[in-house]
Amino acid sequence: MFATATSVLGVYVAVCDVSTVPSRLVASVPVLLALSLLACGDDAAKGGSKGDTPDDLTAEVDAETTSDIADIADIADIADIADIADIADIADIADIADIADTTDTTDTTDTTPSDTKEPGCFRDASPGHHQVACGAITFDVEIPAACATTACGLILDIHGLTMTADLEDANTLMRERGKDAGYVVIQPSAPLLFTVPSWNLETDADPIFAFTHEVARVAATDPERAYVMGFSQGGALTWQLVCKHADFFAGASPLGALPGCSFEGADAPSREVDMLIVHGHKDTVVAFTLHEGQRDDALAYWPFGQPARIEGDGAHLATRWSTPSGTTLETWEHDYTATSLLLNGHCVPGSPHLVALLAFGCQQPDTFSWGALALAFFDAHRR
Repeated sequence: MFATATSVLGVYVAVCDVSTVPSRLVASVPVLLALSLLACGDDAAKGGSKGDTPDDLTAEVDAETTSDIADIADIADIADIADIADIADIADIADIADIADTTDTTDTTDTTPSDTKEPGCFRDASPGHHQVACGAITFDVEIPAACATTACGLILDIHGLTMTADLEDANTLMRERGKDAGYVVIQPSAPLLFTVPSWNLETDADPIFAFTHEVARVAATDPERAYVMGFSQGGALTWQLVCKHADFFAGASPLGALPGCSFEGADAPSREVDMLIVHGHKDTVVAFTLHEGQRDDALAYWPFGQPARIEGDGAHLATRWSTPSGTTLETWEHDYTATSLLLNGHCVPGSPHLVALLAFGCQQPDTFSWGALALAFFDAHRR
């Protein structure tokens, strides 16, 4: 069944224009399978046919297709959706934020000491691994032993469509890296949409940040060393969090990211933020042109000077821009590919995740590793 679904989805990705499908539904594999008959119709001939070769199936997705539709991980019997329960709305974020009680409108001053307020979802900052369900999102939090005596940094690491916190860590290795470097690592798992983990890019940034802020307070992390990184859908959330909470994050690293910040009006960062952006030229899930647009928006918004080449070869190029105040934007653009034709260049450089049915790691030699590169970049850029 999974092989059949994967084959149908591959043809759909190659030949259909899904730009008119609602973004929340485009992210769902079962819905895509159904829409492959409804949305394609006679238009299938414009991009391919059932007789297409595997190479044809890697044709670049139209740049207007901004939903992450090809990350298909362990999906349980996606054809049997009749028994799938309605997915609950994201829980009231007031329950997970550290928000003063405002129900008594006659008292405008909160005199309760912060350490005696009603606790949020995260309460235990002891060293070790913690898994906390907070509303519709489950968070894995890794706290190094050193954080019991020293203020650690904080890294929020957000997965892409179909993934989980554990699968994100299998690609970034941030839990282990954080232990060695002195960082609390937070990795959220998205709610299910038709059995598939999928972020709601319109609403999930707020509860993710509320939980992250709670961890920073309870674990007493270093406010100068708070960072966010994310892959694909998680990359879009990374851009959103930079735009909404530039006062909290010192730096960010989106990989293969959907756009998430317009850099216009209220949808723009309140301050300069150091950025490490990674994207593949052969990415057929999130087209390289989408990366270029988001990159150029950031370059135009802040007063960056001329680019400087960091390193490169025939398969990758790293470039750096700087502002007069010393803020850095780096891009690491590559030609690497995953083993899956569906993912193609939508992959994680340096990831050891290469042997699963749909492995997210880039199969080329480790010219650079996103996880290691991001950590080194974070270490070098404090708020």
